[in-house]
Amino acid sequence: MTWSIRHVSVDVAAFHAGDLSDERTVYVVDAPGSTVVLGSRQGSELLDVAACRERGVSIASRRSGGGIVYLAEAEYLWIDLVISRDDPLWVDDIRASMRWLGAVWQDALRSVGIRECTVYDGALAGGVLGQLVCFAGVGPGEVIDGSGAKLVGIAQRRSRTHARFQSMVLHRWEPQEIVALLADPDVDVNMLRDCVRAVPVATDTLTAAFVQSLP
Repeated sequence: MTWSIRHVSVDVAAFHAGDLSDERTVYVVDAPGSTVVLGSRQGSELLDVAACRERGVSIASRRSGGGIVYLAEAEYLWIDLVISRDDPLWVDDIRASMRWLGAVWQDALRSVGIRECTVYDGALAGGVLGQLVCFAGVGPGEVIDGSGAKLVGIAQRRSRTHARFQSMVLHRWEPQEIVALLADPDVDVNMLRDCVRAVPVATDTLTAAFVQSLP
């Protein structure tokens, strides 16, 4: 089975809300502007809506779980993948179902010089902070460095016919930017800073490495 590779420029809210083809496809996603994205169980009361407006940051929601993701324009690589239920990569066990994608990212990162990276296989970790901010927690299949900081975030949603995996690497991590958008001003910036390792590799280079690593 081969992959269809699509480079798409999207409205974040519409792209998260929409359904994608059931075919085996990689979507390399570009989203103009900056957006803060809420997880499926989160509401806008977690955000300082006025602060978002003042900074020109759009607000969107996604149908996959997890915490808030801040998309600072041109500071991330966002790749979604779709496989059908009859794809050889499909795994019924949700906990194990993202390992293959974590392994793809691990191989891609190592090929661009990020050697210290591991596919996480423990229990969901991160506590209250991880529930609030996506990159502050870590779950099975995601990729971490030697200190446990997250390199790659992965979320998933399933339908009767296919699974959609949403994955992201941050090229830059400045946690005060996301804290400034939160309704709770007491979130610990220093704790957030230690949760994430940015990957300062050119987007085109890392995208090519990812595609090369696909099974």
